[in-house]
Amino acid sequence: MTKKIVSLLLSLIMTVGVLSGISTVSAATGGAVTRVSNYSSGIKVRWSKAADKTGYYIYRKSGSSNTWSRVKTIKSVSTVSWTDTNVTNGRKYVYKVYPYKGTKKYTNTATRTIYRLIRPGIKSLSSPSTGQMRVVSYKNSAATGYQIKYSRYSNFSNAKKITVSGTSIAKTISSLSKGKMYYVKIRSYKKVGGNTYYSLYSKPKNIMVKNTATSYRQQVVDLALYYNSQETEYVHDESTGKDEDGNGKIGFDCSGFVSCVLNQVMQNDVKCYRLTANLKQLHDTSIVYNNGYSTEFRAKTLCKGTIDWSKILPGDILFFNSPGGPKHDYPFNHCAIYLGDKTMIHSTGSADGVVVRPVDGNYITHFESAKRYVPSKKVSPLNISMTATRDVKLYPAIQCYSGTHKYIVKKGKTLTIKSTTKFGTHYNAYATTSDGKYGYIYEYKDGKLA
Repeated sequence: MTKKIVSLLLSLIMTVGVLSGISTVSAATGGAVTRVSNYSSGIKVRWSKAADKTGYYIYRKSGSSNTWSRVKTIKSVSTVSWTDTNVTNGRKYVYKVYPYKGTKKYTNTATRTIYRLIRPGIKSLSSPSTGQMRVVSYKNSAATGYQIKYSRYSNFSNAKKITVSGTSIAKTISSLSKGKMYYVKIRSYKKVGGNTYYSLYSKPKNIMVKNTATSYRQQVVDLALYYNSQETEYVHDESTGKDEDGNGKIGFDCSGFVSCVLNQVMQNDVKCYRLTANLKQLHDTSIVYNNGYSTEFRAKTLCKGTIDWSKILPGDILFFNSPGGPKHDYPFNHCAIYLGDKTMIHSTGSADGVVVRPVDGNYITHFESAKRYVPSKKVSPLNISMTATRDVKLYPAIQCYSGTHKYIVKKGKTLTIKSTTKFGTHYNAYATTSDGKYGYIYEYKDGKLA
């Protein structure tokens, strides 16, 4: 076929296109999709610039469909990116871009494929032990796994990456620099065939990794001061099931605060997962004083009747017999955590929740004793197997143990007992559920729920 004939045919095709009102389709120069990536608000599409055109038509197909749909018209030739916000987590999307000029649109064969993955969040970041940090994510059922990126620096220079499979993660990272700050962010990924697709990284969080030099008592002080910073409120009796005031603030009475702090710090050293105390009575100061920690701690009385400043250290527990206190507590009706320099931190009804104040005046006059709780040898779990046959209340591990924050495990969900300790004729258990929850079950007997 001669060049002249070809030229005539092309001219005829263009003429028919104009007469019929159908845009002429020609090969594009520019507009090729160069990248698609997950962003916080959707999927961002990028393409090469078609300098001599008017704008771009963006086409998309999703899931298993082979049908292309125009989802966006870009009327500026200088715009070379667009974010598709009408997308669903876990779904497949394919994009292509056609430049246009006037009534003509120019085809492109370049396409890019991606799976939508929402931006993950870090549910909790903690330092459970010396040189360790633990990263817990929220669940994304569409994810194959996660990448954890961490660094000593906020700009993530010299960062390290760890890949963990699963729809959620609870990963403990060891061999970190003790007593140093670490910055952490995570992203989810999805593997399909030989390809891997990534979400946007989460917002970073940071944590100070525990140092060997940080004593048990110093951990008690640090955690107590944390609760002071959280603007907690005073709740006299947490056995009522109300340790929140309706505004989302955590509430403590005096012994509820002390037992909460000791409980959480204890988890780092004593892997019994449960106190042998009667937890329903830990709002009674006398229970904390007499037998609150009979198995997990060695309780040493430092002084009685008169404060001996030379014998008490930060992190020790002070007990008082203030007149007019609850009769069931007397003579131990108030307790506090000593901070050093003749100051203490406690939760009191005469102030706004957890506060720091001097140990003076009536507190010296009505001082009863000071005790030091030192972690004892590790408690061996009983490992009793149990099957949940009815609704179970799980009390989260990081909340106040005297009380009331709970998650109900519904019938039909799998409940796995990880560890148990004995209390009288009953057992207390640490358990996980099939939907990723974890915490404590109070009192069950002979492998059956109490």
